[in-house]
Amino acid sequence: MNERPARLSIRDELGRTRTLSGHPGQFDYVPPAAPGPEHSDTPGVIFGLGPSPASAIGILKHHLHGVGPIRYVDAPAFMAQMGSDWSRTIPLGISALPWPGADPSADVPAELMELLRSAAILIYKSGVRHFPSFWAPVLAALRLARARTFESRPIPGSATRSIRGHLCVMLPGSERELLREELAHGFADAGCRVVRRDIPAAHEPAAAAALVVDHRPDIFFSVNFRGLDPLGEAFHILRRAGAQVAVWLVDNPFHQLSGLESPFWRDTALFVTDASFIEPLKAYGAADVHHLPLAAWPERFAPQRAGAARNDNAALPVPAETLSNETIFVGRSSFPGKHSFFSGVRIAPDLLGEARAMLDRGERPDFFWWTETLGVEPFWPGKAVRAAGLGAEESGLTLRTAAVTAAASHGPTRVFGDEAWQQLLPASPNLALSSSVDYYGPLASIYAHARCVLGATSLLLPAGLTQRHFDVWTAGGLLLSDATPGLDIFPRELTGPITYAAPADIPAALDRLASDPAATRALKEAWRAVILESHTYTHRARTVLEAMGKGQG
Repeated sequence: MNERPARLSIRDELGRTRTLSGHPGQFDYVPPAAPGPEHSDTPGVIFGLGPSPASAIGILKHHLHGVGPIRYVDAPAFMAQMGSDWSRTIPLGISALPWPGADPSADVPAELMELLRSAAILIYKSGVRHFPSFWAPVLAALRLARARTFESRPIPGSATRSIRGHLCVMLPGSERELLREELAHGFADAGCRVVRRDIPAAHEPAAAAALVVDHRPDIFFSVNFRGLDPLGEAFHILRRAGAQVAVWLVDNPFHQLSGLESPFWRDTALFVTDASFIEPLKAYGAADVHHLPLAAWPERFAPQRAGAARNDNAALPVPAETLSNETIFVGRSSFPGKHSFFSGVRIAPDLLGEARAMLDRGERPDFFWWTETLGVEPFWPGKAVRAAGLGAEESGLTLRTAAVTAAASHGPTRVFGDEAWQQLLPASPNLALSSSVDYYGPLASIYAHARCVLGATSLLLPAGLTQRHFDVWTAGGLLLSDATPGLDIFPRELTGPITYAAPADIPAALDRLASDPAATRALKEAWRAVILESHTYTHRARTVLEAMGKGQG
């Protein structure tokens, strides 16, 4: 029998040209989870025949001495490109396993789930990578079939409650990752049962299958796709198990999407800290997008907690009396992994110069300015958007450096951050550098003792806010912020006195805040009241529950 070559090219579901290989290393073998009837041969199911159906069948038979009937499932988009010549190479007696309906994520009949448990499975890995929208829900069904204690649950959105009458919210991530504990407290305070689990990268699908069996979450709430794999298999496992999946894009959403290989994200409930991304995300197919700013965790940053260190200066990295005379800046010079994330991306020096001139004029060369200036298209799929991201990140670094330098020209200023600041900031008798501080350690007390806390929002988020916009006031401190449009969630009478448009405005702003101590104290109290009344993580958790139709009344 004449067969097609073992290597050929096709276009994947995102339109990219891909080369196929039928090498045995491109297949994963999954042994049967449950034995068939005594003295019967093991049935076989091939998920993706690859470029040479006969070779795939031979690989499966190699793993088993006795093989019963062999059936296969393949992606329609793959088969359409392979054509009739390829179809004729499928050996006689090997038949297609009819997957239910045209939708690969449709419910799977019980008899088919039983076959997935008892059959020997061969998976063509390249097919999964090239057509994840088809294969991710199919493999999700396989993983749930192999989870022996799994029982079907109602579809997402149904009026269901987890055990003990509480909604179960699962938060993936390690204990020390920012926002996990804040969210856990917020959801618990909103009446939910919270499950925290660390899901290692590259193990998301297997972890998701185990977790839905053990905990039956109603909502899987991910920060920046934490706990979800790039192909969407974990997402489909959760959805098949009845969980609603929500993703909070805390950082630049299109940076997060640039690491995904499947459009599954369009079917998640998306929450963004920066409302300026809502319409662009919808333009790229997102169906459900909500604004969810950062917030305060009063139990961690309340004045009584921060004030505990007032009588325990040993808890502070700098004496309290020193801090009380200093403007402080807390933050990294760049985000972790910056160089690898932007590998191969370059920005023309003249554009960086133009961005610096804009900052001097009080204008903002933010992410969307860079996408327009560079003509970036599309934002997704692919990583082209990272060029605009690098421009915004470098502009943000220029803003942070200029802001700290301006503050030091006014008076004593201290930076708590990484060692790279030593090369970025000019030498000045007014400028001191200290090591980074633990967010969950003395930071609240530092905010409470400092004369003023300086903020400079990342230009990767054109209308974003930082934790400082909430934590400083909650701790009883004073914040001076750049005039980010994200401040529009607060009353204008509060934001006006504490913002600067250009770094050159900072000395005058510091003088203004110091000139009337009574008015500044009243301003701090008013800010703290607004934060506690409307902007805690409990408020944010309730917003999420309402948006997902799970309001607790």
